[in-house]
Amino acid sequence: MALATYLAVVKFNDGDISYIKVLHDLDIEPGLFTCKGAQDCDRARIKLSARKSTEKVKSRRKTLRHLRKKFLDNAEDREGVTYEAGSF
Repeated sequence: MALATYLAVVKFNDGDISYIKVLHDLDIEPGLFTCKGAQDCDRARIKLSARKSTEKVKSRRKTLRHLRKKFLDNAEDREGVTYEAGSF
């Protein structure tokens, strides 16, 4: 279980390419497709992150959050409290 934790931390910090470094440290030569796959995954992750951090997307997320809260508040006003923790 500790190995899975270490690999998760390494991936979080450095991305999928870090698996290649781990394999090299274990004297395992990764194949071409392994290297290419790790690079492709990292590129896709960075691209998605950049797209999600634009001001337009952040604004839309904020608006949707506001609309969702407004909808739930209105539903609670109409129906009353339908769920409370511990009340059966």
